[in-house]
Formats: sequence, C-alpha cells, structure tokens
Amino acid sequence: MRSRGQASIEFIFVMVFMFVIIAGIILPLSQSFQSSLTDVGRAGSVSSGVKQVEYTLRLLSGTNAKGKQVVGIFLPRDTSFLCDPSLDDVNISLPLALSVFNTDGSVPPSCVLQEESSPYAMICEKSVPIPSSVDITCGGSSVDSFVIETGGVGFTQSFTFQAVYTPSALPPSLPYVIDIRPGG
Repeated sequence: MRSRGQASIEFIFVMVFMFVIIAGIILPLSQSFQSSLTDVGRAGSVSSGVKQVEYTLRLLSGTNAKGKQVVGIFLPRDTSFLCDPSLDDVNISLPLALSVFNTDGSVPPSCVLQEESSPYAMICEKSVPIPSSVDITCGGSSVDSFVIETGGVGFTQSFTFQAVYTPSALPPSLPYVIDIRPGG
C-alpha cells in the first residue's frame, strides 16, 4: 500500500515538473514565434502592396492614352502609406521587430532603428520605384502629399490611379502624369 502512495506522489511531482517546463520555457518561445510569424506576414503584405502599385504605374505609363485603374492594397496594422509628389515618392512603412529579420543585430536595408522603449525595434520602409517617364500627383495636387495610417487595425485601402498621357509635353515635364487618390 505504501508503494502505491509513493508512486502517486512521484507521479504528481513529475506532472508538476512538466507543467513548470511547459509554462516556463515552451509558452514564451511559442509566443515569440507567433510574433515573428506575424511580422513576416506583415512585411510580405507590404511588399505585395508595393508590387501592386509599381505594376499599376508601369501598366498605365505604357498605354499611350488616358487610363484609370482602381487597386485594393492591404495595409497591415501600424503601417502608413505615403504619397509625396514633391519627392516623387510613394512608399509604405511599418514597424517590425529586429530579431525577426536579422539575428546579428545589424539593421536591414531600408530600415531605421527606433528607441528602446518602442515595442518594435525598427521602422522599415518600402518605396515604389517610379518609372522614369512618369510624374506623379497625389490626390490631384502636384505639391501636397497625403498619408494613410492604419493604427491598430489593418484594412484594405482602395486607390484610384488616373493616367493622363500628353505626347506633346515640353521638357522638363514628362509625358505621363499619374494621379494617385485614396478611394475607388
């Protein structure tokens, strides 16, 4: 009878030890893995959005006519979409954890380190390459820019790309002017 009681107590100790191992080691590692996986997914969404904008700009700049294209781009949480005609720049930036993409502590290209108190270690920016024959305007303005920030919730934002082809454009203007507007 005594050996049964001792076996039961030993079994309870083994089970408690297993729970301590699971709670103390495995759960934090799985949470870190989930966070890393989320950051990789967000970076992939941004890369896909940049490729969609680039493809649309190239498509519209090759038509030799007026054109209009509505594109839906998924912007993950905590990202921002910037259209700035004065810099001839369209980009999407998002915060990421440094450990996800670089284990040696160096910062990947197009990323900037943030202060230590930030929940994310760096801000990464993906710029859209603008074709050399294209001049962009943002929301109908060749001077004003706009920024769309998602905050804590990601969403799909539609953008209207309106192209105007002016073959008789005199230098320094370009033959294509593509206006980027939020909304469809």
